[in-house]
Amino acid sequence: MKPSRLTGLAVTGVALLSFSGCAQTGDVAIKVDDTTYSAKDVDLFTDFQCDYFEDAGKNPEAAGQLPRLSRAQARSQVATFLVSTALDARIAEKADAKADQDQVKQTMDSLAPVIKKSARGEDRERLTTLISEYLDAQLAIQAAIVAQIGEATLQQLGQEQANQVLTDALNTAQAAAAKAADIDVDPVYGLSDDGLQVAGDPSLSVRVSKFAKDTGKAQPTETFLGDLPTRQRCG
Repeated sequence: MKPSRLTGLAVTGVALLSFSGCAQTGDVAIKVDDTTYSAKDVDLFTDFQCDYFEDAGKNPEAAGQLPRLSRAQARSQVATFLVSTALDARIAEKADAKADQDQVKQTMDSLAPVIKKSARGEDRERLTTLISEYLDAQLAIQAAIVAQIGEATLQQLGQEQANQVLTDALNTAQAAAAKAADIDVDPVYGLSDDGLQVAGDPSLSVRVSKFAKDTGKAQPTETFLGDLPTRQRCG
């Protein structure tokens, strides 16, 4: 039985961040023990995510099902993906669990056109590495959790209950790994201390205009998102 969380590319329930112009400082935006990601890594993955949503939105069957979000939202959610990548890889390694490489390759092949659209040259190579590592870590930790719970046990449950059991086990494993790890994330992304959730507004300035205040809302209105310039929208 395969868990349902296979490619966490869809963004849901994230907090809208500030467009205050705050910039990352230094070359390291995210650090999880000895694993580091730069601000450019986050931006490359964000470009991919937004292109992924844009292309998916052209499918009539997907129309209205994809979330509308700002680029700032997408960037912060991508930061949580990268933190999860590092933590999931450690959990899976400790459990001696491996990802199904055929499944990783199949997913990467399906995403290749979007990767090609999103980046060129060395940036494309780096983006491919980031996405491949993300998928590999995600599938590996799923394998570890299924082995921990037992496939026979999961098969006795209904699909909804099995998914909940898997999700709860995943959250517990990630929380424990985060507690034991040295995690440092640039405040510009507005993440929780463990880096696994978008926690709030990272702006260091006081908002005065209505637009600035709207950017700080946890759930922006459709009107607000629709009025954003194209370069500040995702999808």
